[in-house]
Amino acid sequence: LDMNTYRPLEHDNPDYLCKEVIINKIKEESPSLIGFSCLFSGHFPLAIKMAEDIKEQFPDVKIVFGGIHPTIFSEEILQNCKCVDFVVIGEGETQIIALVDALEKGKIGEIQKIGPFGYRNNHGKVVINPRINGYIKNLDELPLPAYDLLDLEKYFHDLSHWHNPKNLTFRMTMPILTSRSCPYKCSFCSMWLTMGSSIRFRSSKMVVDEIEALYNKYGLNHFSFVDDNITLNKNHIIGICEEIKKRNLNIQFETPNGVYINSLDKEVIDAMVEAGWVRG
Repeated sequence: LDMNTYRPLEHDNPDYLCKEVIINKIKEESPSLIGFSCLFSGHFPLAIKMAEDIKEQFPDVKIVFGGIHPTIFSEEILQNCKCVDFVVIGEGETQIIALVDALEKGKIGEIQKIGPFGYRNNHGKVVINPRINGYIKNLDELPLPAYDLLDLEKYFHDLSHWHNPKNLTFRMTMPILTSRSCPYKCSFCSMWLTMGSSIRFRSSKMVVDEIEALYNKYGLNHFSFVDDNITLNKNHIIGICEEIKKRNLNIQFETPNGVYINSLDKEVIDAMVEAGWVRG
């Protein structure tokens, strides 16, 4: 449930709209676990307000938070926000599955084995499980996103004013993540706290498989590479660009998080431009 598709900021009473839509969805689905994705700190006040409203009406439903802000402030959230039962720390693919298994089987003791993960024990004490197995090393082991579960048309909007040197018909831009984290610890960035300080890459084939599937099935031709440092590894970015060209994908893409200036040379820039990179 992505409230952005309901355009709450265009509503006379956005708080009421959000609450109404969420509460009705819960009544319809009757979930036993609700997850909040809270990427940035700016999202947290609204997310926690929604969680409080849910807990008030559905006290038995468990609520789990994940994302950058909950990762960094997991202990503080569990200490001060009683509506939040669990916090997934860092990348959450393995933790969320383990949590669902524990809740479904009624084996609450299994939660103690989930790491990295935050919860309150039977005495109300906040417990933060340490990282046990490190980060996911082989990102190609993860399945492609289940785009079939989304109604992508809800995200279509007028992009006729966008910079469009290839004169394509844009309906939306799709974010694509080709790597996780960054080895640098810049003062303005907290990604290394969330994803670790070691960058990990998806293979060029897997990245372009995802792009091609969206291109062929949904007619999408504008993509945003949202990596924190997509050009750090020269072979990685050139490999993606060559794969795009090899498959004759007529697309444009942008790098909204920027590119690492010291990683750019003529070969990298030429490869990106030829594959569809648009510099604003």
